[in-house]
Amino acid sequence: MNKKVLAGIVVLAIAVGIALTRGQAPSSSVANPKTENDQPITITAKASVVPVTQAKLGFVSGGRVESVLVKEGDVVKRGKTLAKLETAELELQLKAAEDALALNEALLRQVKEGTTEVDLKAAEAALEAAREKLAQTQAGVEAEAVAAKATLDSAQAKLALLKKGPTAEDIRAAELQLEQAKNSLWAAQIDRDGIKGTFGKDDYRGKAGDARVAAAETSVSIAEANLLKLRKGPSEEDITIAEAAVRQGESQLKAKQATAETAIAAAQAAVESAEAKLAETRANLSLANGTSVTSEPTSATSALDTKKGPSQADIDVALARVEQAKTAVKQASVSLANATLTAPFEGVVASLQIRTGEMVSPGVVAAILGDTREFQVETLDLDEASATKIQVGQPVQVIINAFDDKVLKGKVAKMANYATITTTGDANYTATIALDEQDSSLRWGMTAKVDFGVEK
Repeated sequence: MNKKVLAGIVVLAIAVGIALTRGQAPSSSVANPKTENDQPITITAKASVVPVTQAKLGFVSGGRVESVLVKEGDVVKRGKTLAKLETAELELQLKAAEDALALNEALLRQVKEGTTEVDLKAAEAALEAAREKLAQTQAGVEAEAVAAKATLDSAQAKLALLKKGPTAEDIRAAELQLEQAKNSLWAAQIDRDGIKGTFGKDDYRGKAGDARVAAAETSVSIAEANLLKLRKGPSEEDITIAEAAVRQGESQLKAKQATAETAIAAAQAAVESAEAKLAETRANLSLANGTSVTSEPTSATSALDTKKGPSQADIDVALARVEQAKTAVKQASVSLANATLTAPFEGVVASLQIRTGEMVSPGVVAAILGDTREFQVETLDLDEASATKIQVGQPVQVIINAFDDKVLKGKVAKMANYATITTTGDANYTATIALDEQDSSLRWGMTAKVDFGVEK
C-alpha cells in the first residue's frame, strides 16, 4: 500500500477515536450511578441499627442522686427502679399535706356535728396563747426601744463633748500622763545603762533593757500626741462622724418604735380574734346543749343567739378545703414518685449518665434504655433530594457492614417530617426501615448501608 494512503488511514482512525471519546460520558465514582433511561436508580444511604423501642430517660424534677441501682449493660424488667433522688424534703412535704388533709377533714366533721367541749378548751387555750404572745411582744419591743434609746443618748453625749472641747482638767491630765511617760522612759534608760555597764551591751539583759526603753519611748510619743490633740480641739471630721452617729441612732430608734407599734397591733388583733372565737364557740356549744350562754355577753355571742347550726355555706367551704387538701396530697405524692426513675419497658441499659451524689436538673438525660429483642435501621445521611424520591412502604436492601455476606430485606416504615441540619449546613432526613425478619447477630449501633430502588 502507498505510504501516503496508509498515513491518511491512520490519521482518519485517530480522528474517529477522538470523536467517539468526546461523545462518550466520562466514568463516575459516585455511589448512586443512574442506569438505563427505562430502569430505576439506586440511592444508597449510611445507616445504623437501633432498637425499635428505645428511650432517653430523665427525672421530672431536679435534686441530688441518692442511689443508682443498675449498671450499663443490665437487662431490666418494666417498672424496675433505675435510680433515686434524695427524698427527705419531699417526704416532709407529703406528710405536711396529709396532716393538712386530716385537719380539714376534722374541721368538716366539726362543722357538720357542731361544737364540742374539746372545741371550747381549744378556743380557751388559743386565747391564752394569744395573750401570752402579746405580753412577750410588748416586753421584747420595749427592750429593743430602750436599747436603741441608750445608743442614741450615747451618740448625743459624745457629740456634745466634742463640740464643747477639752476642759482645763482634761489638758492637765494629759500633761501629767506625758510627764509620767517621760519619767518611765528615764527610769528605763538608767536601768538599761546600768545593766550594760555591768554585763556588756551584747548581753541578753542589755538587749532586754533596750526593748523596755523603746516601749517607754512609744508611750511618751502617744502621750505627746494625746496632749497635742486635746490642745487643738476636735476636728471637723470628728464632729461630722459624731453627728452621723446621732442621726443613725435617731433613725434606728424611730424604726424600732414603728416596728414595735406594728408588732403590738398584730398581737393585739390576734388576742381580739381569739376572744371572738372563744365567744362564738361558747355560743355554739350552748345552742347545741340547749342551755343559755354563761359567758359575758359580747358582740360575737349576741350575733349568734339565734344560730341553729351550721349553714350550707359553712359546709360547702369546709368541703372545698378538704378537696383542696386532697389535691395537695396528690401533688406531693406525684412529686415524691417523680424522684424515682423507673424503666418504662423491658430492655437493656445502654448508657448511664448520672452518679450517686450528683445534682441533676429536670429533663436532663440520666439513662438510655432499649429493647434489643427487635431492631430496625435508621438512615444517617439521606439528603433532601434523595428523600423526595422515597416512599413509605417501598422495599429496600440493608447491608450490615460488620458482615461481608449479610444482606437483609426490609421496607420503609417511616420518613421524618423534618430535617436534621449537619454542621456543614446540609439537610438530612431520617428514613426508618422495618426489617422483614429479625437477625440474632445484630447489635445496637452497628453501621449499615441501605439501598433504595426508586424511579428516576
